Amino acid sequence: GWQQEAGQYIFLQCSEISLFEWHPFTLTSAPEENYLSVNIRLVGDWTKQLGSLIRKHSNKKTKKQGINTELQFQLAVDGPYGTPSDDIFKYDVSVCIGAGVGCTPYCSILKS
Repeated sequence: GWQQEAGQYIFLQCSEISLFEWHPFTLTSAPEENYLSVNIRLVGDWTKQLGSLIRKHSNKKTKKQGINTELQFQLAVDGPYGTPSDDIFKYDVSVCIGAGVGCTPYCSILKS
């Protein structure tokens, strides 16, 4: 089964884009949630291609609800891997400082 801690990251690979490229993304879902989520900024070739692939498959409608609830491609996941915030819950007060994508690790921490 899947086990994660707040602030960890994973590597994603999409064979429709590249068989050999794996890209790191910080998990934004909290360990208590029953799903896995990441925030992806579309800035490089790989992430832009992933965004196009998601848009292409998201436009397909299902008869049941009128929206696509399943993407028709696969992402491989490797991880989760370590976190610099392992000890954050051992203290009564913690200060989290980040800007831009540096805020991403705190998404799951704040949800926990």
